[in-house]
Amino acid sequence: MKASTEGGAVGARTEDHEKGIRIVTELPGPKAKEALANFKESVSSVMYNIQPFLVPESGEGSLITDVDGNRFVDLLSGVGVNAIGQAHPKVVRVIAEEAARGIHHNVHVGPVPVYGRFLATIRETMPEGLRNGKGFLGNSGAEADEAAFKLARYYTGKPTIIALDPCFHGRTMGTLAATTGAKGRRKLAGVLTGIRHAKYPYAYRAPEGANVTDWAIESVENILQQQSPADDVAALVMETIAGEPGVIIPPKDYLPRLKKLLTDNGILLISDEVQVGMGKTGRWWAVEHFGVTPDIMTFAKPAGGGLPLGGMIARRDLADAWSAGHHASTFGGNPVACAAGIATIGVIKEDKLVERAVKVGEETLRRLREFADRYELVGDVRGQGMLFGLELVTDQRRKTPAAKEATSIKEAAFRRGLITSTTGPFGNVVRLTPALNIQQEYLDEGIEALDQSFKEVSK
Repeated sequence: MKASTEGGAVGARTEDHEKGIRIVTELPGPKAKEALANFKESVSSVMYNIQPFLVPESGEGSLITDVDGNRFVDLLSGVGVNAIGQAHPKVVRVIAEEAARGIHHNVHVGPVPVYGRFLATIRETMPEGLRNGKGFLGNSGAEADEAAFKLARYYTGKPTIIALDPCFHGRTMGTLAATTGAKGRRKLAGVLTGIRHAKYPYAYRAPEGANVTDWAIESVENILQQQSPADDVAALVMETIAGEPGVIIPPKDYLPRLKKLLTDNGILLISDEVQVGMGKTGRWWAVEHFGVTPDIMTFAKPAGGGLPLGGMIARRDLADAWSAGHHASTFGGNPVACAAGIATIGVIKEDKLVERAVKVGEETLRRLREFADRYELVGDVRGQGMLFGLELVTDQRRKTPAAKEATSIKEAAFRRGLITSTTGPFGNVVRLTPALNIQQEYLDEGIEALDQSFKEVSK
């Protein structure tokens, strides 16, 4: 296949095919079966795979080709990592140039200029109140959240952090304590200290007839009144829009009311934008939809252009509060990843991909909402920018989660050449998170494959 031009101008197309999807073998194919056997021989059983039969050989833009030559449209983008698709030529070029200067310079040995340039570049995209803040870089979203938790506790001298339920913040011991869901906690109960959980403003699952914002705010107030007084609470952390819990979008008035409650009680707000930041929701940062500036913001997934990079930006007074060496990361802020991150931000700006996410996202959401009219399985359709979730139920009135059916749809879509995922507390949300610059023809093809998959499973 000739090199895709998708990474350049939006709408450019590859010359050697009319459409993106090409399935030429059974799935998994013969080479994939061999690779899977070798993989399982060496990799711990703790590994899980969203698409267990996808064995990628290469990726170009929003297309992934497996080892047998099957080609898939990717509407998952590495769970939000590949914001501008795979192997964007500008990012690839910068990676090669930076690697030629040295693959790794440890920032704790001496200040690495590109580390500071990346933070200055991403800071320019932040809400007004954080544009003069300072940051710290690690390798992942979990590391970013860990750093934020530590900073909040250090700055306030308070031991407790409130998280929301449902939520996902990572799998390290600290972030696992904040994350809800029993699967990752099994036999790790000792980690669950210093964390309280309030309700996420999950409108579809809120009590019938309840004002969702009142219900969720009251759960925070209850913690402060009955469990952990404000004098003990350092911060509240929330996914601004909850991606892993099923693309849950708070009501417009929730965050302003929450921020006032926290500020009145001397509690910091940490916004986890690991999955929903950097243009994904049609704003650079999801908090911009709600008119709120957090005290600390965390980011990762797309930040390194596909290379491991995560970090946080905090208000300047917070960021300078802790002493040198109190937190560190040997590989965090790797110069090649930082250079790739700067290039990625540059592409998003130059190609106006945040603005495109609004336009394309609105039309895609309209099309997905039509699924609710066609298929009784669809209980709720949610979306913001280029992030979408379809919550499936077997009973519309009782909202009984349809996890088995969601998995069947994901598998049927894969057989049709589409990569997506299931997520949510009950595993019943079909999630789509395409690259910001996905070609319209590939997006159309993916939505059609998804539609056909719903039709198959709904029979």
